[in-house]
Amino acid sequence: MKKQNGFTLIELVVVIIILGILAVVAAPKFINLSSDAREAALQGVAGSIKGANAMVHAKAQVADQLDATGNINLDGVTTETIKPYVTAFGYIPATVEGITSALDLDTKDWKVSVPTSKNGGDVTPTPSINISQVDSPATCLVKYTQATANDLPEVEVITTGC
Repeated sequence: MKKQNGFTLIELVVVIIILGILAVVAAPKFINLSSDAREAALQGVAGSIKGANAMVHAKAQVADQLDATGNINLDGVTTETIKPYVTAFGYIPATVEGITSALDLDTKDWKVSVPTSKNGGDVTPTPSINISQVDSPATCLVKYTQATANDLPEVEVITTGC
């Protein structure tokens, strides 16, 4: 009779158990789904801001709210959520009210805040606002800088530390 070479059932079970323990310990370190979900949500908010800005700007132009220098008529533009809606050079203003109403953000899930310096003043000369999820790290946010006479509004997604 020939001698058969191979693994016994016990050896196979031990190897499977060791691989299972390694998967349970190592997988969460390599797969960070909550971070990916936060980043995707922020990308969605950034896309919403860009889309809402395009619609607000189009409404401002159609309603003839922009003067020759690009400034707004303070009567504002009527939207579904705010009447009248005051724009900043025909775009969404970087205010808590402007962003929450334009995007219809739920304040239970999202926080909208004005960045401040250590002495309490505004960080930038151009008004900006931060949008982040309620329970996310402070460095995981969307920064919206409103339009000026010379520049279009900027939307920046910051995902360091998500």
